[in-house]
Amino acid sequence: MKRVLVTTLLALGVFACDKEETAQKEPAASAQAALTGAAPSTVTAAAPSAKRAGKAGLATAHLAASCEVLARVDVAALLALPAIKKEIVPALEEMKAKEPKDDSGKRFKAFLTEAGIDPLKDVSELALCITDLAGAMPGAATRKEPGVTLLLAASVKPGALVPALLKHGKADKVSETEIGGVKAVTDPKGEMFAGQAADGVILVAKGKGDFEAALKAGDAAGKLGLPLEVPIAFAIPGDTMQTLMKQAGQQNPFAAQVDKVGRAALTADLVKNTLAVRIDMADEKAAMELAGALKMILGQLSKGPAQAGPMGMAGNALKDAKVDAIGKELVAELAIPAAQIEALTKQLAESIRKGELR
Repeated sequence: MKRVLVTTLLALGVFACDKEETAQKEPAASAQAALTGAAPSTVTAAAPSAKRAGKAGLATAHLAASCEVLARVDVAALLALPAIKKEIVPALEEMKAKEPKDDSGKRFKAFLTEAGIDPLKDVSELALCITDLAGAMPGAATRKEPGVTLLLAASVKPGALVPALLKHGKADKVSETEIGGVKAVTDPKGEMFAGQAADGVILVAKGKGDFEAALKAGDAAGKLGLPLEVPIAFAIPGDTMQTLMKQAGQQNPFAAQVDKVGRAALTADLVKNTLAVRIDMADEKAAMELAGALKMILGQLSKGPAQAGPMGMAGNALKDAKVDAIGKELVAELAIPAAQIEALTKQLAESIRKGELR
C-alpha cells in the first residue's frame, strides 16, 4: 500500500508527461460549467494544449466544500515550460525505461500495466484538498494530522484502478471496501483510500470522510475562489486564513488585520515566471493597512545580508516583491528569475536519475 498509494501521488500527479497518444484516448466526462466562475486574476496563464483542453476542471469538480486549502495544476500548461521539457521529461523517460530492482517497485510497475495507466501520458489535471489544518498547527490543543485528498483527471478506463490495486497490493494487505456506492481499496489501518469516481477521476484520500466528500462533485472551487484560468493555483478560504493567523499568536506581524482577512489565492504564471498572491479584505482601509505591514517586513528583509539555501533564496526573492492595495484586495507579485527555475529543474532531474523520488 505504501508504494501503490503514495507513489501513485507522485508518478501520476507530479510527473505526467504530455504525449501525442493522449489525443487518441477517450476523454472522461466534462467538468461542470459552473466552475468557470472562479475569482479573477491578473496573472496570465500558458495556453493549454488543444488535446487536453476539454478536460479542464474535471478533477477540480471533485474538490469538497470542506477543503481548507485547495490547489489545482494544469499538467499540460506546466509541461509547456521549456525547462521542464529540457531537463525533467528526459529524466522521467529514463526512469520509466529502467526495470525496478526491488520487489515493491516491480509490483508497482505491474499495477500500472494492469490498470492501463501510463504516468508519462495520461494525466491531464491534478487537484488537491487539505482539511483539518488547525490540529497540525503549533499550539493546537489536540494534535492531529491534516486530511489530504488527491484528485487526478486521467485517460484511464473507469473501474480499472481498484482491481489492479487489489491484485498487485496483496503484499501490503490492501482490502476492498465501498464508500458512497463506489468501490475502493484501503490499507490495513483504514487510513488511506483509493478509487475512481463515476467520471473516471482517480481519488486518493487520507480518511473515509474525505474520500466520500470528494465523490460529490460540485462548485466548491468556484465558491471558495480557486482561480481556474491559470496553470497552477492555490486558494485558502477566509475562515481558514483567520484561524491560521490567530494560532500564530502575538508573534504574528499581521495580528491587527486578522479579523478582516478573507480568501487568499496564489497563482503562478509560467510564461512571465511570476507568482501572485491576492487576499480579499473586509474593506479598502484594511487592504491598505495589510499592504503597509507587508511592505515594512519586505523593507526589513532588503536590509539584511543575503542568505544561502532554499529559505535564503526565498527570502532574497521576496525583497523584490511588488505589493499594492487595489480596492479591497491586497495584491503581491514576485518575479522568479529564469536562471533559478532552470537550476531547480536540473536539481529535480538529477534527483529523479538518482532514484531519490521513487
